[in-house]
Amino acid sequence: MKPIFEKKKIIELSEIEKVEMFKMAAPYYIDSTQIVLEELNNNNEVYLAKVDGKMAAFFMVNSNIWNENVSYTYLGLSCSDENIKGIATVLYTLFTIDSYRTKNNSKSILYGTTASPIVLFTLPKIWDNVKPTLQGKYDLLDKINIEKIKTLKGYSKYNENHPFILKGIAKARYSKAENLRINEFAKKYDVTILEQLGIREEEGDRLLIMCSVPSHERIEELKARLIPFEIIS
Repeated sequence: MKPIFEKKKIIELSEIEKVEMFKMAAPYYIDSTQIVLEELNNNNEVYLAKVDGKMAAFFMVNSNIWNENVSYTYLGLSCSDENIKGIATVLYTLFTIDSYRTKNNSKSILYGTTASPIVLFTLPKIWDNVKPTLQGKYDLLDKINIEKIKTLKGYSKYNENHPFILKGIAKARYSKAENLRINEFAKKYDVTILEQLGIREEEGDRLLIMCSVPSHERIEELKARLIPFEIIS
């Protein structure tokens, strides 16, 4: 049976769905309980993928943050069934198309945090203007925007030498299996930005990332990818 995709408000999630989310995150963290609870509290919407009635992937976002006529959307926790490749990408695509439809010419900034080179490698395949680049670069406007985000989110522990580095903010730790997967990926694709910036996942360090909703042409390309799937609006 092919996957079915839908979007829900976090408050609409059933207890069974929440339990499935905890179980799905378990392989990726030493203890997934705290991070899933935090993300359920910090986000307002979730994109879901289900196969045969069982959850196969989820992606949480918070799209209710406005400041000075700019919308700031938090890209929250996402997880997927380890045996179903590419399913999370469909959720990112659905969110991106929704964001394009609703931004109404207003300025929109997407942001999140990560310590995974897999995430950093994936971001430019879906979103535009991803900063910092895989080489750790950014410009003055990027710095201004990321400083606003740090103020909005109350991020007080950061590295003054690079505005996108957050020090010791995360309590969750990747599992041994996830760290092995991450290290193998980083070597295969030569993604070394986290090492270069001195981000230590085991100490709770994270990299802030910032990007934007793609152009109309790219949105049309993303829409074409959804044709084979069943979407519940």
